[in-house]
Amino acid sequence: MLIKKYFQVYHLFVRIVLIFLFVYAAVSKAIIFRQFLIQLSESPLIPIYLVSFSGVFIILLELFICGLLMTEKYAYLGLLASYSLMLFFSAYMIYILKFAPSIPCACGGILGHLDHSYHLVFNIIITLLIIPLLIFNPDRLRVSSS
Repeated sequence: MLIKKYFQVYHLFVRIVLIFLFVYAAVSKAIIFRQFLIQLSESPLIPIYLVSFSGVFIILLELFICGLLMTEKYAYLGLLASYSLMLFFSAYMIYILKFAPSIPCACGGILGHLDHSYHLVFNIIITLLIIPLLIFNPDRLRVSSS
């Protein structure tokens, strides 16, 4: 019973951290949207004709995931989406660090000021925080009809 209570607290804590992280990142990118697009355009993986779409899509996706995380009904889907996005961002950073001639950073806020290696470590830690919630969540298979 005590373990279940700790798990519920951990579940809530991780969801709050993710909501704060994604809202902060999305708002930071939106505030400096032109600069964000310029930084995206420096990425070797994003074709120039997709930069505007990618910029808007990333911001909206981060906010959409926050919406999922804020509801009990869709929290598991939000965790799965958060895990996928963080895994994608981490893989992108690994690629950039290993293979890109220059290292553009289109991250918003404080994360944009971190050294890229520290930023990668941060992303991996956040990703690892989500895993227990995906594996041990007893409600993950339950689909609510309401």
